[in-house]
Amino acid sequence: MTHDGYREGYQISAERKEDIELTAHSMLDALSIEQTDTNFHQARVLATALALFAERNAITPDAWTAAGFLGNLLTANGKVGRLMSNLWYQVGEDGRKEKPIDNALDAITYMAFFIRSFEAGNERGYQPGVSHG
Repeated sequence: MTHDGYREGYQISAERKEDIELTAHSMLDALSIEQTDTNFHQARVLATALALFAERNAITPDAWTAAGFLGNLLTANGKVGRLMSNLWYQVGEDGRKEKPIDNALDAITYMAFFIRSFEAGNERGYQPGVSHG
């Protein structure tokens, strides 16, 4: 567990390895994409990011919608910045080493939030209690 109660991506990936691998193969089959090692590993990363998102979203359901596509783009940029800084300088902002895979999986998820918000026309976020349907 991390300090904020969320599990790391590597923990989910290790615990659900078989499910994630089956899902990756199923994704490729459903999309009629050849089952090469490269395609499988790409699908495995996406399936891992989805499993991590689902667990975290169960704790704070769809909180990402409040940021809109601009906020989610900014957050994705922050995740990539932290990842780059951590790997470049070998240490996190508060002096502890961070998990690079977890930040990378989060960046993938925030880019998905960006795409979903952009497609919905949600530029700056939805306000609580205001209809956006």
